[in-house]
Amino acid sequence: LALSPEIWEVKHKELRENTGLPLVKRSSGGDGWRRQCYWMETLVKNWARGQLSHTRMRVHQKKVLCVSYDPQRNFAATSSADASIKVWDMSNLFLWRLVKTLPSPSRQALCWSVLLHGRRLLVAGYSDGTATLWNLEKGTVERQLLTKAGTVYCMRSSGSLLVIGCRDKTALIVDMRKFEVLHRLTEHGGEVYAVEIDDQATTVYTGSRDAIVRQWSVHAGYCTRMVHFSHPIMGLSFGKGLLSVAAGEYAYLIDASSLSKIRTFSGHIRRVEAVVLCCRPHPSNRDIVMTSAKDGLVIIHDASTGQRIKELFTRRQGKVVSMAATRSRLLAVCGRSLYQWRFDAPSMFSC
Repeated sequence: LALSPEIWEVKHKELRENTGLPLVKRSSGGDGWRRQCYWMETLVKNWARGQLSHTRMRVHQKKVLCVSYDPQRNFAATSSADASIKVWDMSNLFLWRLVKTLPSPSRQALCWSVLLHGRRLLVAGYSDGTATLWNLEKGTVERQLLTKAGTVYCMRSSGSLLVIGCRDKTALIVDMRKFEVLHRLTEHGGEVYAVEIDDQATTVYTGSRDAIVRQWSVHAGYCTRMVHFSHPIMGLSFGKGLLSVAAGEYAYLIDASSLSKIRTFSGHIRRVEAVVLCCRPHPSNRDIVMTSAKDGLVIIHDASTGQRIKELFTRRQGKVVSMAATRSRLLAVCGRSLYQWRFDAPSMFSC
């Protein structure tokens, strides 16, 4: 009775519903269903033991432009060239449940930056220069801000403040409660590709195509310090009084208060597109800097020594354009897929 095709087919269906694993190939007979059941059970056990370090899923029909992650609800948001935003529940190990699909307010406007804010809000920046505040529970637009600054390239938030980087060489500091512009930062000589804000929401950092990182006072709205690099700034990440910078084929670690350079990270052969500074991810006891580039490679560096800890491949040589990380996992987008790595896998921090 245990070898009956009907029994294995029913068990196979139950495993797919519980784990979200896809059907790899068509099975014929009881032996085919049995092998697929054993394969699913093995993957689930390896993931639970930490022996499986990453998973992958195709989340859009066209290339993914950016990703944002909310660790409290275990939600991720992705925007794509298909002019849509998708919100995913990542509680499932292998197949993430689609919670909401948000269409573009304009058919010709693409969402270049997305940010999960709070328990029910999402902020999206579009190529037509608008920043839209979405209600995830209702799936409706609550407020909309016309930046009059071209494409919205990047966004960061802290508390009730939102920082937006735009195409017309400006950055905006926005009050999230009223969704109104408090300050317009206008001293850059190129498009603002990266923004960051500290934990106290008192200092803003902007990186531009002019290869300059500027430090701004939130209350006064003026530039207090700046540091020059040799290539355009593509990414910024703040943590524990430090700021990581992506410029050219390198990433840099600088002091967030004085903007003095501390360390340089190398290893990529093409331009670094995103950088993430993660403070003591579980179970590691050291701060790490993660970089992703157009060479399709994600590298984990030791922030204190600058040495490479691990190289992660996306299995497809392509442009890794965006990353999001917490103390337990790392998300990266490449092509039409979203990749997930877990930091508690024993192989993650082994050389």
